[in-house]
Amino acid sequence: MKLERTWKNRFPDIYYGIMRQSKVRRKKVPAHLAMSILLCGQTLVGATNAVAQINWESLENQLPNTVVVGPETAERGYHYERDRATVLIPDAFLDGGAAAVDALRRAINAGRIDSLIGLVLMAELNDRPALDKLGEYVQDPRRLVSFTRRVAAAVPFVLRYNLPDSVWSAIFVRALFKSQTYADSSMIVCLTEKDLPGSENAYWVAFRNVDSVSQRRIIARLAPECSDEQRLWKLLKLTGISSVQNIILDRLEGCQSSLWPAQADSLAHWAWGDAAHRVLEHASKTDTAVYRPLMRAVIYGGKTKEWVFRAIFALSAEGDTAAIPAIYSRIYESDRELRAVTCIGLCRLGDSRGVSGCIRIALKYQKYREAAIKALESCTGLAYGEDDEKWLEWLEKKK
Repeated sequence: MKLERTWKNRFPDIYYGIMRQSKVRRKKVPAHLAMSILLCGQTLVGATNAVAQINWESLENQLPNTVVVGPETAERGYHYERDRATVLIPDAFLDGGAAAVDALRRAINAGRIDSLIGLVLMAELNDRPALDKLGEYVQDPRRLVSFTRRVAAAVPFVLRYNLPDSVWSAIFVRALFKSQTYADSSMIVCLTEKDLPGSENAYWVAFRNVDSVSQRRIIARLAPECSDEQRLWKLLKLTGISSVQNIILDRLEGCQSSLWPAQADSLAHWAWGDAAHRVLEHASKTDTAVYRPLMRAVIYGGKTKEWVFRAIFALSAEGDTAAIPAIYSRIYESDRELRAVTCIGLCRLGDSRGVSGCIRIALKYQKYREAAIKALESCTGLAYGEDDEKWLEWLEKKK
């Protein structure tokens, strides 16, 4: 009876509702049944109060404020950060279901949570409108370039983790046909991990624009092992990354291809950096339309200094003015010896941008001194020869 009085006082609506029902039916509710109903009501009200007691706005302070791409070893490919420190999503949000989604929407609308991180958090709660919106972002290059590189690269992994394969793969294929974005490499990672139909054309479109790691993944999909030397040859011409070109040349050699090195001349306008030097070793030494473009490519992107020096001296000695842009591209190198050779090459070709470096740097290298003096005299029309002081005095007056 004490419990009944307590319920009568604390929950009058429930108590009198039960009493009214008994009167309508004109039969007395058994005491034990009434008590069971009251106890059940207490449980429901207690649960309702527990949900109501969650302070969503207070929990917002524990939420991440960005999502970023993780290392390749990361299980999902992305993780959350708050003020650059890795954080986890509070369990209250992960277990909050529809209430948590509503709370996130309110926070986004009020400007308390960035819309992107809000959408990503809702995606974790399997909110399909949020996933659809992220899918739209991935296919909108203008939207993706407004994110940082690490954030944009994380979005495809969010979709991959929370959507069926058939859905996210179709989104990525469509996205790769558009302008390149920071997210392209992540989409390539996801697509190449599985043998997904319809991806091949997207690989060809994106290949030129993605990084070397992504290009290697695409090569493994489009031309595995020695399956198709024609495809490898085409990929060799499409990539502008010297290290990838070397990998393909190694593959062609290993497969005893009929194309390499027999058709080395056809790579004159495609090979780059140290790979261009490798092609140059097999290419025509008499056809300027072949060896000159290869030497320029060595100058532009070569990592081996000796090969770059050799190309600069050779082309500047021949008077190849078309090599000036390639040579000038190395003028601000931190390596002083490379800068000295660059300035000598420019002066030999009559480009006055090399004069200052020739006087201040190249004249100090004994092995390049004679070449530097001749280049300076040719470019300036002066005949100061071995007199460094006159060259410096003239340079100061010229400023």
